[in-house]
Amino acid sequence: MISWGIFILLCFIWGSSFILMKFGRQGLTASQIASIRIFSGGLIFLPFAVFHITRVPRNKIGLVILSAVFGNLLPAFLFAAAIAKIDSSLAGVMNSLTPVCVILIGIIFFRDKIKMQKIAGVLVGLSGLLLLTFLPVLIEHKSISPYNMQYSLLISIHY
Repeated sequence: MISWGIFILLCFIWGSSFILMKFGRQGLTASQIASIRIFSGGLIFLPFAVFHITRVPRNKIGLVILSAVFGNLLPAFLFAAAIAKIDSSLAGVMNSLTPVCVILIGIIFFRDKIKMQKIAGVLVGLSGLLLLTFLPVLIEHKSISPYNMQYSLLISIHY
């Protein structure tokens, strides 16, 4: 029961991130929004980092920093810049592509053997994403506007 409570809390935190960035855009710059996201996330994880930093081998510290920059810092600034020009729901949908990109990067760059069960899970998630994105287009005969597509690419760059 506690696991479900934590899961639901995490869903609200993750899901509200994009709309909060959109609201924050009314009084803050993109850099300020990204900085607040990184600072608050860092503050939450600081106790865990202090406890676990001794377990990271010294020769791997550079990789941890590189991973932090490309996995958290850069995406936070790219998302904040993009959210100013595109719909927050589109940003959320594009963020849903992360598992697909992780699997592709794992296979292409690291020659990782991904279990079919994980690939099936990602494909089910991707199917849901495509259904949620394109079903309104099919049912209501709406078109997908390419307006501000270059800002959508800011989100895609971090992959």
